[in-house]
Amino acid sequence: METTGPMSVIILGADGYLGWPMCLHLSRLGHQVVAVDNLARRQWDVEGGSYSLVPIASMDQRVARWRAGTGLEIDWRPMDICDGEALTRLFLEVRPEAVVHFAEHRSAPFSMIDQEHAVRTQVNNVVGRLNVMLAIKQAVPDCHRTAMDTQTPTGKPTRVGVAAAAPPRRADAGKVGQPSSGAGRGLQAERRLISARKLVTGRVPSARASDTPGFVARKSKPGSG
Repeated sequence: METTGPMSVIILGADGYLGWPMCLHLSRLGHQVVAVDNLARRQWDVEGGSYSLVPIASMDQRVARWRAGTGLEIDWRPMDICDGEALTRLFLEVRPEAVVHFAEHRSAPFSMIDQEHAVRTQVNNVVGRLNVMLAIKQAVPDCHRTAMDTQTPTGKPTRVGVAAAAPPRRADAGKVGQPSSGAGRGLQAERRLISARKLVTGRVPSARASDTPGFVARKSKPGSG
């Protein structure tokens, strides 16, 4: 799917420390941003008896201040991605050209508090991810998807609707499902990174790392060749 103008983008996990800056960035670039979050992170602070060193305004206040300061709109939709029906309705309504998925629990210590917290983390991350993929499949199969979580760089499958099959033969390894080697996983991660950079900057980054501003090649250790 090629696009040269403003895109309709859904940001999942928009209330987070990555999600909200991404909303502001894409909105300033002229994209139509729909911000989605269930505000779970704020509840974690209450449960843990902690608080932010810098007070964090509510999402309603954030959106209002952004509108007042820039004249730009961010469409705020409080929603839990574990509600598959509601998520699919949103995708059918918005028809996004891109989805940025930041709505997974990112705290390992939180998931290790006890059984209830472990299960809550797994349900949110696994069921939520599945709902996102199925909503894309049903509503906008050509939609771009970018995710940030602990397993994205390792080559987790991101396609749905592929019929189950026997494990791939060795000659086919790396063609479906998880790549069979570190090199395959690295290539897949690099392709996702390029896709994410293209969404944010509007252009494809250089294929050579040495062409990237600020790149410094590492010197080989003596005797390493």
